Amino acid sequence: MKIILTGHKGFLGSNIIKAFQAQHDITGISRTKSNSGFQIKEFISSELNQVVEKPDVVILCHAAVSSGNNHIETKELYESNVSFTDELIKQFPDAYFLFISSISVYGNQEKTVNEHSSISPLSEYAISKLWGEQIVKKTKGYGILRFSSLYGENMKENTIIPNYVNQAIENGVIEVWGNGERQQNYFHVSDAVSYIDKMIVNQYEGVFLGTSLKEVSNKELANIIAKELGSKVKFIESDNSFSLAFDNKSSREFLEITSEKDLELGIIEYINWKQKQF
Repeated sequence: MKIILTGHKGFLGSNIIKAFQAQHDITGISRTKSNSGFQIKEFISSELNQVVEKPDVVILCHAAVSSGNNHIETKELYESNVSFTDELIKQFPDAYFLFISSISVYGNQEKTVNEHSSISPLSEYAISKLWGEQIVKKTKGYGILRFSSLYGENMKENTIIPNYVNQAIENGVIEVWGNGERQQNYFHVSDAVSYIDKMIVNQYEGVFLGTSLKEVSNKELANIIAKELGSKVKFIESDNSFSLAFDNKSSREFLEITSEKDLELGIIEYINWKQKQF
């Protein structure tokens, strides 16, 4: 299968290449010229008109993401998440498009979120992802995967798991905001790749939800890390962030997903990798 993969040098994109490159012909497109180190054809986004491949599938992993202390300007969010998506669809009109989206499009909801829950994006990033979804829905064949917080080796540093692990390793103390009761959903990158594999092989159409079977509180997450590294947990300040709960039974059954990475095992694997970086 011929695949064009955008954002191929990112966290998810690089994991897709590792999993797929032996079975598929992959062409990567990213915003920067630096080489990924993978043995694939690579282009930058401004060279889109030079890509002569006729892909069977285009996996849209590119994204400008505002997270943690990293704020992305509105213009960049639009150019990456909306405008570039539109350019790709026009360039490869006969391909099946898989758009990697985010649970952020659901906003803050009291009820458990599933594939059919109402959409209420609260941030410019979430709005840009939803806009990208709407563009993709106009193609001949599309799938949309909304993922929760992906984690694993080489994940973004400005997120909570690396933050807690770095604190534990460097200071021996993990600072948890508020009482630590905020619930979050973490989804291992290997599970995300499994969902993507099911989607592109079968070219399923529609909106699917990629989330873990259960949420974990910040306190529980910190305790897992503290136990593994022999550190302490300290509660500071307050935390008014909302919690969300998910039920993706419909997606799991349709895609025939029967297992997922255990969170504690995934965190321990990440810690072992992280310690080698110091």
